[in-house]
Amino acid sequence: MQTRHKPLIRVWQRIFREAGVPIPKRNIERCLHTTHIRRNENDMRRVDFISSGIDGVLGGSPLFADVTIVSPLRGTGRPMPRSSREDGAAVRRAEIRNREVDYPDIEAASSAVLLSLGCETYGRWSSHSLNLIRQLCQYRAKNAPIYLQNSLRVSMFARWWGLLSIGVQTLVGETILKLEGYDLQEAADNTSLAPIEDLIDWHR
Repeated sequence: MQTRHKPLIRVWQRIFREAGVPIPKRNIERCLHTTHIRRNENDMRRVDFISSGIDGVLGGSPLFADVTIVSPLRGTGRPMPRSSREDGAAVRRAEIRNREVDYPDIEAASSAVLLSLGCETYGRWSSHSLNLIRQLCQYRAKNAPIYLQNSLRVSMFARWWGLLSIGVQTLVGETILKLEGYDLQEAADNTSLAPIEDLIDWHR
């Protein structure tokens, strides 16, 4: 699970960085009791990453993100409950568990937004993931000249879904092929914000 989980967190970090909202290292796998969601100091639950409020994104509240990748199939090859009949059933189950079992206190908080950034190994994504990408595209484009905003939104939408989609399939493939040594991850890149004109040219 961790061989797929941690690299996917880094993909989301890159997307936030390219949107102009870098995630500080202290906010990666941060203990919940060290945040404004008041908990007992012995509560060692960790949140995959936390972002301070982003103007125009999900009401501007701090974002508490739990990144999840699940399989619609069991190890025996049989489908998970309802997965043979409903597209995205496995990732919806993970989202409900995240909201009702893992972090109900964040879900109930008025000063935070809980995001279950989940996907299935075959590429179906949670509603939270879909909504977040759309709103980040709006945020990234809003300060561009008006005549470029729509092109920039379309370009970032295509780019970020490319990063996520290809990233998930690469992680799944590498997990299957690599039997050991996967704990030695490559360092995350330090790509800064690309110029708007480069992003638009890339989309064309």
